[in-house]
Amino acid sequence: MTLVTYDISDCKVGILKSGTPEVPEQAVWGTATADAGNALELNVKVFELNEDVQQREGDAALTGTRSDDAMNHQADTKGSLPSFEVSTPNGVVKAELAPILYAHTQNVTEGATTPYQKTFTFHATQPDFTANAGSFASFVFKAPDASNSLKVKDCIGTEKLAFKLPVNGYLEAVQSWRGRGAVVSNANPSGTWARSAISRFHANDMTMQINFGAGAQTITVLGDIDWETTIETTPAGQATGDFASFHLGVRKGTFKTRINYDANAKSAEANLRNGTLCTVTMVWGSTGVDGYLAFTFYVKLKKCNRVRGEGGIFAEDIEAVIVGNVASSQAMYTVALADALDWGY
Repeated sequence: MTLVTYDISDCKVGILKSGTPEVPEQAVWGTATADAGNALELNVKVFELNEDVQQREGDAALTGTRSDDAMNHQADTKGSLPSFEVSTPNGVVKAELAPILYAHTQNVTEGATTPYQKTFTFHATQPDFTANAGSFASFVFKAPDASNSLKVKDCIGTEKLAFKLPVNGYLEAVQSWRGRGAVVSNANPSGTWARSAISRFHANDMTMQINFGAGAQTITVLGDIDWETTIETTPAGQATGDFASFHLGVRKGTFKTRINYDANAKSAEANLRNGTLCTVTMVWGSTGVDGYLAFTFYVKLKKCNRVRGEGGIFAEDIEAVIVGNVASSQAMYTVALADALDWGY
């Protein structure tokens, strides 16, 4: 008898690439990228794939016995919605951020020359995935042995994208992904899998400003910053045993942090009381330069609490919802990124 064991470090997770230039995307809706395709190997925490095998259970089988019967338990993969979550506890890598953002917002414009600055906003309505619009991908969960890797097609990352910027830490991301149809269980990836260079975004290199209504003010941040956006993502239609596509519904978001108790904290309290719309920006680097990253979104404050901060510092905890403003054509959420990579967007 032999015993073979593998270590989890022998496994990899990647997004297969397609197109010219090669980008971590699937070219055709409903057709997974071939195993021979190259892959963007992700710098992410180990995570689990829920294949969403459909368990059809009942108690209608008349078998002449009072015991539960095998006929009452059937399984198939029709209409399956595979799901998984990726997270970057050591900090999201710059070269992986554009695919993450595009998969979530489903809308991007890209500069024509280096450093290929990209601007991400939510799609005005939603892309028609069945016409190969928007961003979708083939994910592979690479096993350490041949022909046992798992591949999921038509993956989109719209449901949730959460960011955390810890004090004295790197920007972290958590994203929920959904695929479509049965998972391929015998994939055998043979292309080139390569990790990106480690270039991340540290809290001490970031400048936060909030416009409380009288101009942008630089904020002294004393705690972690957490923000996330979600899109109601629902399977829709029928297509040969699968659902046909995804419907992207309501978008929402939340934001919270701890700031120094000063004039800005008192402005936040005033805005809470009168419901004034605020603008939040978080910026790394300079526009047009490789490594530039800027988040801009609009918030309505929901909580402002005076608290004892770390070491007894008098501080203000603020919580808000992220919103757009149709009346003044203000986008809910905008991210700009310059990464010196031509993704062909």
